[in-house]
Amino acid sequence: EETRLNLSVALGLACLCSAFSLSHALSQAGMWWMPEALVAIAVGAACSALLLVVNADVISLMKFDYSFFMVWLLPPIIFEAGFNLERGHFFQNIGATLLYAFLGTLVSALAIGGLVYAAGQAGMCHALAPLPSALFGALISATDPV
Repeated sequence: EETRLNLSVALGLACLCSAFSLSHALSQAGMWWMPEALVAIAVGAACSALLLVVNADVISLMKFDYSFFMVWLLPPIIFEAGFNLERGHFFQNIGATLLYAFLGTLVSALAIGGLVYAAGQAGMCHALAPLPSALFGALISATDPV
């Protein structure tokens, strides 16, 4: 069991290093328009397909751990994004950002609430009154319209 776990960690690190190396090589080759996230997804998909073909037992060890992601991986990503944010560009675009945040959320809430209400009245889902439909639209729309 420990050997299989070590193998899965080694394979995960190999995929990560491959993604970094390929992304760097592509940017050096003039393909700067290709996002690093796309390269990482492609390398991950290729590694997973290779593992499926070679040995499906290893994939059972490589599971997504939600709590590990939320506690250890997400906070540094958010901190890095905020730390490297250029204040000048941020404040130059504060009006557009706030417009998209507030107006986008309002439009999205009204549209989703209206669609939920209409779908309920058409018998496509559980029928809700207008207020619960609007509350559902507001709840769902507040996820990040910007």
